[in-house]
Amino acid sequence: MTAPRLRCAAVASAPRERHRRFAAALNGPLAAAHAESSLATFHALGVEIYPTALLLVKAFELRANLRFDDARYVVLARQLAEPLATNDTRLARAAAAIGVDVDRP
Repeated sequence: MTAPRLRCAAVASAPRERHRRFAAALNGPLAAAHAESSLATFHALGVEIYPTALLLVKAFELRANLRFDDARYVVLARQLAEPLATNDTRLARAAAAIGVDVDRP
């Protein structure tokens, strides 16, 4: 499994944001434990991280059909000649339209 480098920041910020929003409802320490668990799971998956800078120009070129964040994943899949794994129908169609194979888990 591969991902652009910025995915690391997203994995780290999502549990933090969830913790901030729901700390009271989840009773603080439980929310913090959930955030730590999410980060540990991401690390355990062994995701290979690729430098985002190498994807930027090609991702920008796809701006007519894809959001920039999505385009980085499409470009990475195309550069590695690997299928893009997504459940997002719109993203799957756009990727397939430019010749990227799509796996729908």
